[in-house]
Amino acid sequence: MARAFDAEIADAVAPHVAYVDARRLETADPSAFAQLHAYAVERLPRIARKVQRLALVVPAGVPGAVVAGFYARLAAPFPVRAFDEPRAALGWLDERNSAALTAVLE
Repeated sequence: MARAFDAEIADAVAPHVAYVDARRLETADPSAFAQLHAYAVERLPRIARKVQRLALVVPAGVPGAVVAGFYARLAAPFPVRAFDEPRAALGWLDERNSAALTAVLE
């Protein structure tokens, strides 16, 4: 996941909206959460320059709360919103091809 974050905030990448689909997350490891959080905090200035808005598609229950809470704990300097399904998330991002992208993501 760290490599994906680094690719998203590379110098050559233009500012953009972001989409995270965590629907298949079944459990949350506290150690992994802490490591990923420390990693993101360290890169937050770069993330803030690249990400304009973030849509999260979260699973039900505790794993979904952990995913949503990650960005709340990070104090993300851009709008973050959690959704139950991809189409609503992509719509919020104003993705014009949300129906086609939803089909691909399913």
